[in-house]
Amino acid sequence: MIGIKITGADKAKAMLDPTNIGLGVRKGMIRGATLIEGEAKRIVKPRHWHGTAERSIHQRVSGSGFDTEVMVGSNSARAPHFRSLSYGWPSGKGKQPPTDAIAEWLTSKPEIVSGVTKSVKRNSAGFVTRSGSVSAISKEAKVRGLAFVIARKIGKKGFSFKPMMIFEMAWGKNRDKVGAAIREAITEAMQDA
Repeated sequence: MIGIKITGADKAKAMLDPTNIGLGVRKGMIRGATLIEGEAKRIVKPRHWHGTAERSIHQRVSGSGFDTEVMVGSNSARAPHFRSLSYGWPSGKGKQPPTDAIAEWLTSKPEIVSGVTKSVKRNSAGFVTRSGSVSAISKEAKVRGLAFVIARKIGKKGFSFKPMMIFEMAWGKNRDKVGAAIREAITEAMQDA
């Protein structure tokens, strides 16, 4: 008899099993979300001085296989000012940003608070030095007063800078890498079958 014998069909069938492909999709989506999460943290870090914004960025995974859903975002309870950092503070409604966050920010700006407090200075090397903790300095009446005035002005006029759109920027920089991560994970899952 003349013909072709196909061997390994069981292996090919196992490789194409939707369960294996679904596992690959899930792994790839998590890898892609990790890329976006890392990029968002890199974007935020130089613009946010005490780190709560970077630490609030996380991913949440739900579902399994093809029904996997991965979300990269920020926990507003850990960094309530993150939304305004990313999307700006809309003006016209008179709503002020949190005075506490501005008071903490002021403790890293000796040029702004030099007439208000002697607790924050810039040394000869250009670094900010504080005599006291950030929370203690930010609770000083004059620093809080200045923070209130800044917050009131922002409430009336909004932020003067363009919103950063952090997650959109992170997605734009990693779109191709995310697709590659998903393809690679699916290939690995099929080979492991």
